[in-house]
Amino acid sequence: MAESITVVSEKPKLPTLWLDTSVGIKVAKVHRGEKLQDIETDRVKRLFEIVTRLVGEGKLLCPEADQDEEYEAERLEREIANEFRLLSLGIRLVHRAGILDHQIYYAMKAYCRREYKIQIPCEVYFHRDPVGDLELRRKQKFLFRINRSIPPELLEERRAAKEETVRRWEELRRKLVAEGARYQDQLDLELKSQADTMVEMVTAYMKKVQAGSATFSDFMGVSGWGVYAAYWKHLGCQPRGFDGLFDFLRSNHIAAVPSWSVNAKICADLMTGTEPISSSDPMDVELLSIAVPLAHYVLADRNMEARLKRLGLDREWGTQIFSMRTIDSLFAEIERL
Repeated sequence: MAESITVVSEKPKLPTLWLDTSVGIKVAKVHRGEKLQDIETDRVKRLFEIVTRLVGEGKLLCPEADQDEEYEAERLEREIANEFRLLSLGIRLVHRAGILDHQIYYAMKAYCRREYKIQIPCEVYFHRDPVGDLELRRKQKFLFRINRSIPPELLEERRAAKEETVRRWEELRRKLVAEGARYQDQLDLELKSQADTMVEMVTAYMKKVQAGSATFSDFMGVSGWGVYAAYWKHLGCQPRGFDGLFDFLRSNHIAAVPSWSVNAKICADLMTGTEPISSSDPMDVELLSIAVPLAHYVLADRNMEARLKRLGLDREWGTQIFSMRTIDSLFAEIERL
């Protein structure tokens, strides 16, 4: 019988709130005087007032993540970015890919030591100590933000990629539902999909190298996996080389990695559900996979709030989940800080 893995994912010392991208969009609209439903307008105004006050007093963290990838090149882009900057006071998470890489490092470390407890320190989520960083920023008179200039062709490429992802997800969901796929079976597939993908990509790449036909694009396609190979070597794991690494990527340790696990559970639920995939679902999965293990409070959209609670992810990671529908409960929690 395989040993079960215990994961301890450390949260910041200060209570931490993560906001869905849609919240920043609504704040920007309200501050421009655009109409929302009356009750929602009042809630958005109150949220902004409470969060900026608590962050300014050093009682709450409200870090930015990669929400900008959802609203880039959209209407009110700069206004939305400024609202997130005011809410966070410039405290920002490491990019989600870097967070996942670091989580995998600690899982690999436990695996190589034959330990069945994975400790994920809070530092993997931040560039610097967020509490100390917030103290410094509270004393600053000015808050700066650099507006990136992204080439139109790159923006179009990203937009097309997002649309293609939604199309493929919905196509797969319909197929799985028609076949009567069950959540648990799909979850098992999701948890091993990354390992299987790596095996296939690296094996194909090595064949091309041996044949002298590998291109730069081929190399870039497997370069991310090279990080895990470097970790494996650095930790002195056995057996050496990709064979040992492949075994790790099929293990219970990798399945227990916080962001990997949350991602797989949300995806499995989406793919076996009756609701069509929405345009925001793929990015929501990516962001929530980071936010749920990290934050004390998560303000998501209504559908994701229901999904996360139904899957028990709030209990699993000690995270309280809210939406605009239940935001009064969030106010009651954070106003006690």
